Amino acid sequence: MKNNLLITAELIYPRFSLEKFYQSIYTDYSEEEVRIKGFILTNFKIKNNLAYIFVKPSDFRKQGWKLKRDQLIGFVNCLSEIKGIKIWALFASDGVTDDGKIRISLRSRGEKHSINRIAQIYGGGGHNCAAGISLRKDDWEQAKEIIKQLKNLH
Repeated sequence: MKNNLLITAELIYPRFSLEKFYQSIYTDYSEEEVRIKGFILTNFKIKNNLAYIFVKPSDFRKQGWKLKRDQLIGFVNCLSEIKGIKIWALFASDGVTDDGKIRISLRSRGEKHSINRIAQIYGGGGHNCAAGISLRKDDWEQAKEIIKQLKNLH
């Protein structure tokens, strides 16, 4: 029996290519993007049901990344792959974009974990499953305070 997605695609778009569809989702990463994902998956921390990573300007320099902070922030969902994690967050500053502000991308598995409330406290916004915050340059102490609040969301 054919996969329902494949049947639907064939009905809607007769030239649908499962191979191209698969490649667009899973294999269209540059070497740099794969190395960044590896960095995130190697250096994240876990507290309670929270997975997070701080990516600082020194990491950008040391790794030789060419992408900017806002491109990196999209890799937050790498952390969603960890079994048992309910909330995940990526804190990033490349030292250049927006005068070096720290951009935070927050994600959760649902309404029980209202990450948007924490984002609003710090001038950010979003909804229960996805939210974002921007902090002043080098304000990693405030970033640590956000971690404390996130780990208390159960």
